[in-house]
Amino acid sequence: MDRIEDLVANLSAAEAKNILKLVEELDRRDREGGAISTFVANPKQKEIFNTKKKVRTVMGGNRCLGGEQQIYDPVACIWRRVDQIVEPFHVWAWDFNNRERVVAMAEIPFKKLPADLYRVEFKHSPPMIVSGSHLFWSCGSWFEAIDIVYRDVKYIISPGEEFNDVVTSVEFIRKDTVWDFEVGVYHNYMVGNIISHNSGKSHCAAFEVACHATGIYPDWWEGYRYTEAIDMGVISPDTGQMLKTSQRKLMGPPDSFGTGFIPKELILELHERPQTNGCLDFALIKHASGGTTRMYFMTTQQTLKSFMGFMWRLAWFDEEPPWEYFDETRFRMLDKGGNILLSFYPPEGQTELISFLEEMEKKNPEYYESWFLEWADNPTLDPETVEMMEKTTPDWLKESRKYGRTGAGEGRCFPYSRDIYVCDPFEIERHWRQIAGLDVGFGHYTAAVCVAFDDMSDTAYVYKEYFSKEQLPAVHASALRRWGDVEFCIDTSSNRRSPTDGKRLFQMYAEEGLKLRDAETRGGTVESSIALINTMLSERRLFIFATCPNLIRQMGGYRRVQDKQGKWSVLAKDNDIIDGFRYSMMWLNEARVPGTPRMGPPTPRIVEWAPVDARIGI
Repeated sequence: MDRIEDLVANLSAAEAKNILKLVEELDRRDREGGAISTFVANPKQKEIFNTKKKVRTVMGGNRCLGGEQQIYDPVACIWRRVDQIVEPFHVWAWDFNNRERVVAMAEIPFKKLPADLYRVEFKHSPPMIVSGSHLFWSCGSWFEAIDIVYRDVKYIISPGEEFNDVVTSVEFIRKDTVWDFEVGVYHNYMVGNIISHNSGKSHCAAFEVACHATGIYPDWWEGYRYTEAIDMGVISPDTGQMLKTSQRKLMGPPDSFGTGFIPKELILELHERPQTNGCLDFALIKHASGGTTRMYFMTTQQTLKSFMGFMWRLAWFDEEPPWEYFDETRFRMLDKGGNILLSFYPPEGQTELISFLEEMEKKNPEYYESWFLEWADNPTLDPETVEMMEKTTPDWLKESRKYGRTGAGEGRCFPYSRDIYVCDPFEIERHWRQIAGLDVGFGHYTAAVCVAFDDMSDTAYVYKEYFSKEQLPAVHASALRRWGDVEFCIDTSSNRRSPTDGKRLFQMYAEEGLKLRDAETRGGTVESSIALINTMLSERRLFIFATCPNLIRQMGGYRRVQDKQGKWSVLAKDNDIIDGFRYSMMWLNEARVPGTPRMGPPTPRIVEWAPVDARIGI
């Protein structure tokens, strides 16, 4: 206490009051045995906690900092570089309820996936190095750093009546690893006069897991309660992430277990993994019923077989897991009536897991539910501000910026919102030319799309799709013959021999009555077909019927990845129907009206007429 008094001796009365208030709060936590008793839930978090769905997903933004960013610690009275902080520290935060600056405790910063970094400069405050989705408080609402670039305006930052600040410049500097940290209670921190937001999705999930593990629930809790001790799993991407996030939030750092959400006196046993600097293997926790909860800490770097022996009642995935790990866990928990909680920022866009969750939420809403932090959920945003933000945000950014849903993702090939290219179905005109694309193979889906082209408006419409696997070519061909007199551009893998009878798939589909073109004979590359599709999307000359859900899903997840040498290439995964789509688009000029002979590409002609609404073709 003498050290605290020395620290506050040279501070103003208000600042000294805030620091002493923080010390009292920490003392109370020590007396009451952990942060679980001091967690303050906002309305959105209460909505998440109070549902009883079996599989719940909480997604949030990647609101991060560059490693060189400096944060002021008002207790130590020094500036700290984010990538050099190795212990919990203190920050200035803004108390929106009492409208005052307060001292808050922050967790040790941790690394996240690389992102575009911007340098944002202010008139009166230190510059900040932030990701594009980093949130600043301005004029009664939150806005993202990247919004400054696309709106080309200067924002007045006004956290309180007594001071404000102005953005003077913003500049893209590089793509690099980013850093994040959690600020409890207030979920924000200040650099100078600038308030930055903490999303807190992992913080929110860890609180719920602690409640279930201990059987201690707040008075307002209306969600599922475990009235007896259970077995549960906490799954992270790797041991590093486990140490920095899930394990730390639940138990505290390795040198001070019992300072996380789970009170120290309820931790009966902790078993550490050898040679992992404090990573836990499992923990035994006293439950309010008198029983003992077993909490197992796992990573998706472990083999899938290591997940097969558990029968958990609750599983928490901190960050998005590979599909096979989620699927294995889901089936292992069926007979136990278990619950799954996922908390992550989706950096890869529309992955197989996200597509599954979206589909299940539609088919089985009584079991599955997801939450996205969107503008309308922010109580500080009035309807006029939401309308302004929507109008001034580029269309291709709205999916991720406005709704918090899976947006562009890292390296997405088609960086457009679905609102841009998805349209309601309508009757295709008989005189429109048509062509189809077909992707076949031995071990993946057989997929096809049919494209109709209106020469008068120079607009293409994908109006039909086929998506099936584990069927013989004769079954696929029978379904596709119902599409009528249309030619299929088939993928080059069809020239490989079948493992059953040695026949080439191209020959087998031709013998079943399909009119085929070899896509390879057209020339071009994967990148050239992507460029063609992007050009037509940007010019609003390409639309996909809403009745083609598999193509729409794969459009969101089709992306490029970067290897260790920094080279980018298209990821050949979950791309079956996309490939058929690409083939048809590369052969679009060869499309013909059904019932007419093959005539070659039409003679280019200049037309002045354009549709009033290209979405409905008139």
